[in-house]
Amino acid sequence: MAGAIAEFDPSDAKLFLFDWMGIDSWDFSTPKESCVAALHIAASQMVRVAIVHGPRLNRPVAWVAAILREEGVMVRSWRAEQAAAAAAWLKGKGS
Repeated sequence: MAGAIAEFDPSDAKLFLFDWMGIDSWDFSTPKESCVAALHIAASQMVRVAIVHGPRLNRPVAWVAAILREEGVMVRSWRAEQAAAAAAWLKGKGS
């Protein structure tokens, strides 16, 4: 994911909505250094990130969000029923 974002180069696309509702499980382990580095590079493409996910992904979402926040990205996570609020927040229209 981070590699694809890092290579993404639209000059005006700085808002990202990650819909992770289709991910049933994530075999989460200590991240590889290359993955962490790729997320740091990807963060340069981002201003705001909304992540919509189920409760089983709390840990990986928190990890991704922490790295992005470290780079100054505004990040929030949302449950499926809050997807509309996530989209509004992403556009700067929500709290």
